[in-house]
Amino acid sequence: MIPISRFLFLLAVLFLGASCDSGNEPFLKIEREQRVVNYPRSVDGDMVGVRPIGEDLYEAQYIVSPVVFESSRAQAVDPFAEPAASSDDVNKHAQEKLERAGISFGEGASAKYHPESGILVVVQTREQIELVEAYIGGGCNLLEKQIQIRMEIYRLPSLAGLEALESVRAQSDHTPERDAVLLAVHGRKARLLAAPMILCRSGQRAKVTESISEKVEMSDSESEDSEERKTAAADENLLLELEADPILGADEFTIDVNSALVFRSDDRLDVRRSLTAQTTLLHGTWQLIGNWNIGGDEMILVFLTANVQRTGDYGALIDLDSERH
Repeated sequence: MIPISRFLFLLAVLFLGASCDSGNEPFLKIEREQRVVNYPRSVDGDMVGVRPIGEDLYEAQYIVSPVVFESSRAQAVDPFAEPAASSDDVNKHAQEKLERAGISFGEGASAKYHPESGILVVVQTREQIELVEAYIGGGCNLLEKQIQIRMEIYRLPSLAGLEALESVRAQSDHTPERDAVLLAVHGRKARLLAAPMILCRSGQRAKVTESISEKVEMSDSESEDSEERKTAAADENLLLELEADPILGADEFTIDVNSALVFRSDDRLDVRRSLTAQTTLLHGTWQLIGNWNIGGDEMILVFLTANVQRTGDYGALIDLDSERH
């Protein structure tokens, strides 16, 4: 016979578990077209963003500037052209231009350009797809680039923080750990304190300042005064300062980031936390760059990510592999 108190406890656990599962659903339902791939196409021997459609044939879609097929585009919009160029004429011109670039079109291969959307659809063998990539993707390197740096600062139980620290001990990509902590936030087992973001160009230093309200608990070495002082410091407005200096690597995929994070109180000089890190990030991945304890039973974890952005998507490959993302 289960005691009533034990039964109520189990019932509460089941209720909380169900509420945590429902909280894992995305809060925002953002609808966006498939994003482009601006990084190396080959992962574990597979071609990222390229869809196999038959024996030895693959489909790839590129965002192509109208300038690449300028003559066909001009014919399509020329008001004095009689008759106006048909879609077959546009596709024929696009394929002919690729052939002149040294790309062979065998049985089943094709190239179709849609000027209204600026998308070139290519069906080719793997070897010829790589040549198309070299021809079309070359224009991507001519675009201006900027780097988005985002830091996420979490507060969670010390035991959970130690599990994350142990998990990243021999790893360079800490994205799984960051995703696990974010999942804990959905389940209300952790708290996101701040997520400052900086957008700047390679080689330029940028800084952001943010004011947050947080419960601050002093360590034993700081709590020599009475308990009243600890209570007075329970809720404070802290000033967060993030400064970063990113350098984009020659491969356009790695980013060296020098970052400095400072937590300080406007009212009390003794409430201060600082973190300086020099790290190399892969585009789109996360790294756990630092941590500190709060009161012995809670911990702060600091994650950092960097993403390469371009001022336009021309020359980029559209990611058709939705299962990877």
